[in-house]
Amino acid sequence: MPGGLFASSRAARCRLAPDGGDELAVAWFTAAEGRGRVRAARSSDGGRTFGAAVDIDADTALGQVGVALDDDGTAFVSWWRRRADGGTDLALRTLGRDGVLGTPTVIANSP
Repeated sequence: MPGGLFASSRAARCRLAPDGGDELAVAWFTAAEGRGRVRAARSSDGGRTFGAAVDIDADTALGQVGVALDDDGTAFVSWWRRRADGGTDLALRTLGRDGVLGTPTVIANSP
């Protein structure tokens, strides 16, 4: 996956994926209220404004978020999530330019 600009602080960690133009996607992990979630938002004006944040994973997220933009503007968001059996999966989900979320796909796992 192509790299993005990594930003971190004590309060949040996020990944920002610019396309070289005005399209941006940002994804982040939050554990607000004790619930791990991965969220994402998009900008079409170079980051001056962003659309509403969407939940990429609202139930099983553990963190380590990555994001990249494809040539057609599709954002690919990756993160680690917890399985019911206690293992972990590295998951990938798309977020289209139109805001449509793809189905999460497991790309690797760990016992």
